[in-house]
Amino acid sequence: MLVARAFSCSGNHSLVAFSAPGNSGASATPSTTRSAQGAISATLTVVPELCLQQWDAVQRGDIATALELHNKQLPIWRAIDGPNMTPRIKAALAMQGRNGGHSLSPLTPVSDTERETLRTAFKAADIKVTN
Repeated sequence: MLVARAFSCSGNHSLVAFSAPGNSGASATPSTTRSAQGAISATLTVVPELCLQQWDAVQRGDIATALELHNKQLPIWRAIDGPNMTPRIKAALAMQGRNGGHSLSPLTPVSDTERETLRTAFKAADIKVTN
C-alpha cells in the first residue's frame, strides 16, 4: 500500500512524496532513493526538466547525479518559496516563455528584486531565461 506523506524541504511543507510506509526525508532526493513513487512540488512546475533528470538518475542508481540536480533545484526553490509564492511561480514560468497567467488579488505582483532573485537562481541552474 502506498502512502502520501508530506515532508519538509528547506521549509517546503507542500512537498509530498508518494512512498512506501516508513519513508521520510528532508528532500525529494532522499525520498526517491527510498522507494518514493513520485512527488508534488512547485519545482516540478517551474523546472520539470531538472526534476525528470533527477528522477531518471535515481532510477539508474546514479545518486551523485541526483544530488547534483537536487542542488541545482534548491536555489530555484528558495527563490519561489515564501508568502508571495504563487506570483513567483507564475513569474518563473513567464521568464521561461511559459504562460502561467496572472495572480489575482490579494496577491501582489512580483517585485524587481524577486524577479532578479529568480533570474540568478535560473542562471546558477543553467536554465535558459527568455525575458
